[in-house]
Amino acid sequence: MRHSIMILSIAFLSFTQTQVTFAADSYDYPELMVSPQASERIRLELDRENKGGFFKNHKGLQLAGMTTLLAGILQSTNVDTDSDIKKNSPKMGMIVGGGWVLVTAFLDMKYRPYREGFNRAKTVKGKSKRHQLTRERLSEEAINNAATLGKRFDYLGVATNLLAGGYMMLNVKKDTISEVTNALSIITAFAPLVFENYWSDVAKTQNGYKKKVYGPISFSPVLYDQTTKSYVSGARFAFTF
Repeated sequence: MRHSIMILSIAFLSFTQTQVTFAADSYDYPELMVSPQASERIRLELDRENKGGFFKNHKGLQLAGMTTLLAGILQSTNVDTDSDIKKNSPKMGMIVGGGWVLVTAFLDMKYRPYREGFNRAKTVKGKSKRHQLTRERLSEEAINNAATLGKRFDYLGVATNLLAGGYMMLNVKKDTISEVTNALSIITAFAPLVFENYWSDVAKTQNGYKKKVYGPISFSPVLYDQTTKSYVSGARFAFTF
């Protein structure tokens, strides 16, 4: 019985070693191992992107912009003229809030980062591993560039809406509804940080899939290969049961 267990153990280890060796050979290109691949992810996003629609990709920023716009409109009749003689505070709220509503509406309706990335990757012809890798990396670029742009808009939106809301609060007439709406505009200025833009969410999800390719690896030691008589990089795997 003991010998049988040992034989089964040796057979299992041999099979496992073969599988691990095969997997380790492919670990050079996680872009090709991840599922879905970046190019597949872009294709999946094309239909959604082509449909467009307001309040789709930048919900947090749009919420902040609309709240600031509403606060600016109400502020126009509730300005403390002693501190804001020229009534600049409501103008600032309407310009900042309205500006973000228009910018995000344009991005939702017209800007197509995934379509651009798909078309760019499609220009790379060929079925070799090099061509496949180039297509995947171009697709990853498109996904990550859209996420970077979205984050920049989010941070800029937080800063400008917070500034506008604070400025209106400093120049509001006491005991009016504008005190409430201005406070709301300050609070919702942080909405882009709470409700992540869709592009960033796609990039985070895709990069999460890619990281899982290397999930079992504990570290990569240097090993001596008896077959080739040379040192090669290896992979140590750590599994938790």
